[in-house]
Amino acid sequence: MTHPPRLPDWQHRLSSYVFERASQPVDPDRPVCAEFTAGAVEAMTGAEIGIAWRDRYPTVKAGLKALRAEGYPDHVALLADMFAPIPAAFACPGDIAVLPEAGGAAVLGVVQGALIYVQTPNGIGTVPLTTAVAAF
Repeated sequence: MTHPPRLPDWQHRLSSYVFERASQPVDPDRPVCAEFTAGAVEAMTGAEIGIAWRDRYPTVKAGLKALRAEGYPDHVALLADMFAPIPAAFACPGDIAVLPEAGGAAVLGVVQGALIYVQTPNGIGTVPLTTAVAAF
């Protein structure tokens, strides 16, 4: 599957979404990177890719267990089933980036030029695009 088509004003919508999330502290035990990424895709496209998983699990560990029960080894495998993978070096603004594991699971973020937006317990942070190991 390929990315859902982006709306004409996707850049403004993504910026607004990131700005909104930047002021919202989150529980670090929740699967915040998946929730953040699904919300970004929804902001850019109107497609709710996370609707089937939203609020199904309270922690990252429970989320990974639920994914395994559905036949996905992890959330990256679910993304690979939903989107066409691209080399991380070719990721463009708005693409989903996969970062190395942290706390037992890969971290997801949203590419914004040379940086990747990532959800942190205190809001939004950035990491260099060069840290991405995959992209969609």
